[in-house]
Amino acid sequence: MAKILCVQAIHQAGMEILRKGSDLKVASNPSDEMVIREGQEAEALVVRITKVGAGLINSLPKLRAIGRNGVGVDNIDVGAATRKGVVVINVPGANSRSVAEYVIAVLLGLAKRLFTCDQHIREGRYTERDKLRGRELYETTLGVVGLGQIGRLVSTMALNGLGMKVIAYDPLVAPSAFPAGVVRKASLPELLSEADAVTVHVPLMAQTRDLFNKSTFAQMKPGSVFINAARGGIANEADLREALVSGHLSGAAVDVFCSEPPPMDSPLLSAPNVILTPHMAGVTQEAVTRTAIILANDVVRAANGEKPQNCVNLEAWSKAAKMSF
Repeated sequence: MAKILCVQAIHQAGMEILRKGSDLKVASNPSDEMVIREGQEAEALVVRITKVGAGLINSLPKLRAIGRNGVGVDNIDVGAATRKGVVVINVPGANSRSVAEYVIAVLLGLAKRLFTCDQHIREGRYTERDKLRGRELYETTLGVVGLGQIGRLVSTMALNGLGMKVIAYDPLVAPSAFPAGVVRKASLPELLSEADAVTVHVPLMAQTRDLFNKSTFAQMKPGSVFINAARGGIANEADLREALVSGHLSGAAVDVFCSEPPPMDSPLLSAPNVILTPHMAGVTQEAVTRTAIILANDVVRAANGEKPQNCVNLEAWSKAAKMSF
């Protein structure tokens, strides 16, 4: 049986599949030194948040596949893996509904000022409730940046569930492919100037790093809100804090950070009117189980020489397929 090293244990449902389909070993700890020591015979790695750099990849002589228990692969040097013929596997779409529901939840929480109201009650400030009036979302405008699976689900929920108007910007999606009822905007500034709330759903890459910065936030409507449940680094945290402190933005919800966990001197920890959550938008019971099952089956498939269903770097497969597993 193929040898698989699980750097960090995934949900038990996935672990059972790995145990049945391979010679499975769980790393003593996730450090590079330990993974290199215990992974010399490993033909596949399973990771969650561990960084898998070129040095680690090149130090594992039999490595043929890396399975990432999630959607994003920014913690993996995909280029180095591809050069070595190592396929990188992820689980796209498994947590899309969970993340979309999170966006709607914090959107409602910000509109109704739920967290501020809760704080006032705990501080004995019940009589100040007239200062805490929220707003209805019906017929307000939601701007969706990025129309992948999550962006589409958010759009549908906002349109059909809340009666919002939805506008979207995604230069990679043809106008004819926009969901029914979603109005396409030709540029990001155009979307920002019209939206009462903006939610971002793009991957982190060179083109999207600091996509939301001092200039971008200034283009948003005064009093609008910003939601980032995509990736840390897409929004400049210091600039977001400035927009909140100045009152230009009335609120924000952030589930992802440039550094995770965020340091105690992170600018967002002292920002007003912001909901902060620990990168858990997609970590529901259902999504975690689903993700682990899909990933485990795909890693076992790849470790045994079969083409994985979800391969990030297809160009590596032709190399991997010629090698003995």
